[in-house]
Amino acid sequence: GDRLGLHEFHATFATVACATTQLPLLIGEGIAEEKLVHIPNGVPVDELERHAGGGAARARLGIPEDAQVLMHVGVFRAEKNQIGSLEIAERLRERLPELRLVFVGDGPLQSEVERRAREMGADWALFLGVREDVPDLLPLADLMILPSLSDAMPMTVLAAMAAVLSVEPSAATITWRRPAG
Repeated sequence: GDRLGLHEFHATFATVACATTQLPLLIGEGIAEEKLVHIPNGVPVDELERHAGGGAARARLGIPEDAQVLMHVGVFRAEKNQIGSLEIAERLRERLPELRLVFVGDGPLQSEVERRAREMGADWALFLGVREDVPDLLPLADLMILPSLSDAMPMTVLAAMAAVLSVEPSAATITWRRPAG
């Protein structure tokens, strides 16, 4: 059957898959093999590794050196679930009162998330906006958080992994592991 509803795309010039493991699934859903194009998803690993040991200073952002830092990088849209990040951080602060949550990005729901942070009294949440220096910011984090409601291959998770950060893509369990070095 056509569980994914892909029958509508037979007139498409090409269907792009970012992982080779998607190709058999797409063929099984009726996409013609000659219309499939594999374009690998990736991040500039060398650049991210160069920044992993340095980066922006916590003090410059008003973050105490001994604070645990959660970082959420992404566009402010419903599926990225920044409100979920706020709620997770609020619960964690019961045990880790110095915890900070750093948001990087902007988007249509940013003002809603900022309003929610104000309602919660979350002066521990920092909204940095769009930044050109994300590779420099990643080493500030102890943990990258991305409780997305829907995400196929989140680039921020790949970037965090390349920067040697611990990544928690769901809110189910969180463990603190600061990268060595």
